[in-house]
This record gives sequence, C-alpha cells and structure tokens, in this order.
Amino acid sequence: MPATVQEMAEKVMAARERAWDKSDPTTAAVVAGTLGADDEKAIRRVVEEAGFAGQAVEEMVGRVTARLLGKFEAMADDMPVAASS
Repeated sequence: MPATVQEMAEKVMAARERAWDKSDPTTAAVVAGTLGADDEKAIRRVVEEAGFAGQAVEEMVGRVTARLLGKFEAMADDMPVAASS
C-alpha cells in the first residue's frame, strides 16, 4: 500500500535534514513558494519509492511539496496567539 502524503513528507524531511541544517530553507521556501531542485529530487524519489507511477507521481509530488511548504510556513509563523477570553 502506498504511503500517505504525511509519511512521504516526513521521509523527505528526514532525508534532507542534514542539508537543511546548513541553510534555513524555511524563509526561502515561504518567500518563493517553492522548494529547491535538490528538495524536488528528494520528493520525487520518495514518491516513486512509495510505489507511485505515471501521472500519479506528478500528483503526489505536488501534494508532498504543498505539505512541506505548509510545514515551513507554520514554522516561520511568528505571530502571537491571541488570548481567548
């Protein structure tokens, strides 16, 4: 059974962790709205290793990319949380 988008995003994050430790991808990814070429290769590799083929690869690459960008946006969010009354 193919992996979920979340599982694949976590695998990409683990695979790219060392490279990301050297430079903060969060700011660049959030501003540009896209990931780097090496990140895209890692995403494609993880998606293909999960058993996706053909057009499904492109769809899942897009979904995993969106999930990672969402994580980066969340990590970059420094807005204070409003206190609830």
